[in-house]
Amino acid sequence: MPMCIEFQYFDGLNGRADPIAQMFEYHGQQYKKIGHAPPAWEAKKAAGNGGEFGGGLPQIDLNMNGKVHNLGQCGASMRMFSIRFGYYNPKDWKCAMYHDTIVDTWADVLGKSSAILFGPPDKKDENVANFLAIGKKFNMIVESQLQRHGGKFVGGNSVGMGDFVMAAWIGNFIMNSANPCS
Repeated sequence: MPMCIEFQYFDGLNGRADPIAQMFEYHGQQYKKIGHAPPAWEAKKAAGNGGEFGGGLPQIDLNMNGKVHNLGQCGASMRMFSIRFGYYNPKDWKCAMYHDTIVDTWADVLGKSSAILFGPPDKKDENVANFLAIGKKFNMIVESQLQRHGGKFVGGNSVGMGDFVMAAWIGNFIMNSANPCS
């Protein structure tokens, strides 16, 4: 991996970028977060400067052999880094199934939390109820998987991609009193 990886996300928010940052921290990979205020990012996207994937964040700029690659889909980026760092083995279908379930459901959880943070005030109670429902479902998936394989981590007995999602979920949603969704 390059000396330092840059990724872009919103100022002051963790959200979709947090599991990637958790993985980089755990692995010792240097990185730099470039923060954007939401209105400034929307203006950048409107001007056609939102990146290859239509302006979704996080985006990762990776310099490999002198060429900069812009990675824009969070789950795919997590899988790529997890494979490179040894936190995801696509040949172990059973372990991959445990991690994929967590990563893919994480996107749904974040969608419901965004509705609370950015949705209309008159829908707040409904959005909170929807977030709590998917949060409970998410926790039930994790509990079920841990019981099924009997390991200490999402996919068994070693740290993997889904564990970085769980660290973000527990640390920045459940335990973080500054998060309006805690």
